[in-house]
Amino acid sequence: AWVTPPSYTGRAPVYLTSEANRREDVFTVPAGSQLAVRVTGGSGTEAIDYMDAHTGEVSRLEPGTTQPASSQFDMALSADGLLTLHENEAEIRSWRFLVTPDDPPVIRLAEEPRRARNGALELTYEIEDDYGAVSAETEFELAEPAEGAHPLYEAPEMALSLPRRDATAARTVRDLTEHPWAGAPVDLTLIARDAAEQE
Repeated sequence: AWVTPPSYTGRAPVYLTSEANRREDVFTVPAGSQLAVRVTGGSGTEAIDYMDAHTGEVSRLEPGTTQPASSQFDMALSADGLLTLHENEAEIRSWRFLVTPDDPPVIRLAEEPRRARNGALELTYEIEDDYGAVSAETEFELAEPAEGAHPLYEAPEMALSLPRRDATAARTVRDLTEHPWAGAPVDLTLIARDAAEQE
């Protein structure tokens, strides 16, 4: 039996039945980790139940692959729970999982937006995420659009630099003075995304 965390977490697989973990019953894993239990040389009556620690609901896993004297059970771990392997309803082994949620990234201005000496827009901001954001950008909207009118030009696009490893602060400078919206009051939103596509 083993658990494979999502690749973006940088965590190594955990082998539940290895010698080092044989006496462990509780494992903390990131949300979205893939659990696999392979039964070889069994009777074919093996079954796996997963009880959600929060709701108490029990779900039975069906083997994903079955071969003579071998079957494999797979599931994604999204909530704390207890996994139990049965044979003819008799418990063979169980493992408890504490699932660490993957929170959406947080992005905020560290300083007020300002104009650089050459007229470019300078943004200083902070990005925080469990495993590091993978992209960030700005979203501009006209703050005082004419009633019933649609802008003749699309909003400017401005990708944001990501913080260096083990840092949260970053800065992006972009010259938008040639854009038709230059000089108009705008509402600015910063957007960050992580590897789990959370925004």
